[in-house]
Amino acid sequence: MKNFLVPVDFSEYSDNALRTAAGLAKKHSAKIYAIHMVGIMPAIVVRMEEKTSEEVKRHLELAKEDMRQFLDKTYLIDVEIESIITINKVFEELPIVAKKVNADLIIMGSHGAKGIEELFVGTNTEKVIRHTDTPILVVKNRLSNIHFENVVFGCDLDVKLIPSLSKVIDFCNSIGAKFHLVYVNTPGLDFESTEEMNGLIKDFLKIAKKSIAISRDDIYVYNDYTIEKGIGNYAEMINADLIAIATHGKKGLSHFFTHSVGETMANHSKLPVIVFKR
Repeated sequence: MKNFLVPVDFSEYSDNALRTAAGLAKKHSAKIYAIHMVGIMPAIVVRMEEKTSEEVKRHLELAKEDMRQFLDKTYLIDVEIESIITINKVFEELPIVAKKVNADLIIMGSHGAKGIEELFVGTNTEKVIRHTDTPILVVKNRLSNIHFENVVFGCDLDVKLIPSLSKVIDFCNSIGAKFHLVYVNTPGLDFESTEEMNGLIKDFLKIAKKSIAISRDDIYVYNDYTIEKGIGNYAEMINADLIAIATHGKKGLSHFFTHSVGETMANHSKLPVIVFKR
């Protein structure tokens, strides 16, 4: 990974994201692009009357000064960073910028459970996820450890998730982390016997091995009352640093898994979450 894109609104949540980006940038000798979108209506910019033009210029100058002060951090010493100021509050533009700077990862701050919850109801973060193929790392808090070593990917062993699993493995390889695929076996109609479970894993591996390097040792079956609890408890058991989830993209984040498992995981997980589009 060589380029990180970090949306900035000068809040503590942006600071959490920027700190994470700085740590990863130092580890991988990467560059950070910090972007701030000035909230001016596009129609006003298009008219660009003399009075309006001066107002736009004033907003831009203020934003540049705010960005300068915001980036004046000791943790950014020895980090290559470039600031970008745009006149747009529409976050669908962010994927365009991501492509322009060849971003390998978009790192976004979140307000915690409330912020993550909003991520699923049409807000800016979801719009970004729907319109970009770039993985998005959502950071809720200031991380004490940004050297991700263990990444958990919850998977129901549906072969349609193999492309997402491939992206998770590539990401883990790029940061030197180990990936852990966990299947949560729950009571009820979805319960799998040992024989059924072994057959499911065998069939999955038969197809998956054609395109990715994976073995039986990479798959762990965890028994729990719900999928959400199972993924969370397994992540805690192995001291995971990060949880990976997949999205259908334009169908929205509510379609990660059946019963909106992805939403619940992102809402309540204490760990940062990285999202990959399927």
